[in-house]
Amino acid sequence: GGTGLGGGAISTGTGNGGAGTEMGSGTGMDGSGGAISTSINLVLEPGDRVVHERFGEGEVISVEGESPNTTALVNFKSSGTRKLLLRFAKLKRI
Repeated sequence: GGTGLGGGAISTGTGNGGAGTEMGSGTGMDGSGGAISTSINLVLEPGDRVVHERFGEGEVISVEGESPNTTALVNFKSSGTRKLLLRFAKLKRI
């Protein structure tokens, strides 16, 4: 006896291993991220429609201050009115 094949740990090697690992495509600092402006250089006015990654869609009520301390008062559909510091808010105009 004792002529077994060792448990059958044979790998066929069909796994890709790299699929879906492209990180942050289109979000680089070189401006290649498309036509959507982010709030780093975004100039907002009352009435502008914006979207926030956590709060969703909203409408700008007012904008106050000067860069880098510009704030916007935004009325979001799902979470109400929020005052956001634009350099951190990651808003996109829609």
